Amino acid sequence: MGSEATRYLILPGWQGSPEEHWQSHWQRSLPNSMRVEQADWFEPQCADWVSELNRSVAADPRPAILIAHSLGCVTVAHWAAQAPIELLRRVRGALLVAPADVERPGCPAPLQNFAPIPRDLLPFPSLLVAPTMTRRLAPCAPWSWRAPGVARRRFSPVPDIST
Repeated sequence: MGSEATRYLILPGWQGSPEEHWQSHWQRSLPNSMRVEQADWFEPQCADWVSELNRSVAADPRPAILIAHSLGCVTVAHWAAQAPIELLRRVRGALLVAPADVERPGCPAPLQNFAPIPRDLLPFPSLLVAPTMTRRLAPCAPWSWRAPGVARRRFSPVPDIST
């Protein structure tokens, strides 16, 4: 299977990804890529975001690679926990970058309906990339200092790329 047959589904996080964001650059660079658009980037509803991902995977029978950031990663976890097996089989893998920690104390109110994150590991190969040196982030940052441990239990092993 060549890359021309593979779709790349870009899943931004809370508030979307602006033009200069790495996901927007990748979307412009990768063949067969598309953004999974959400109706509301600022007041996200978990069920709506999961439904839109489901629609995007179901819309095309070609294999897909999911490229998710922040709340997009959590959306992937919720989708994978309930998606039909025939759609899960279309996903060849996922790149998950800095999943939002929607279970932490002080999580912004618009993200709280994404908690709890499903506990099962994803049913397809995934690579989770997460910084471990994040205590310097603002308290409202979606990625908290405890998130690498949360991610290991819920997504996949976390490579330490902070050094």
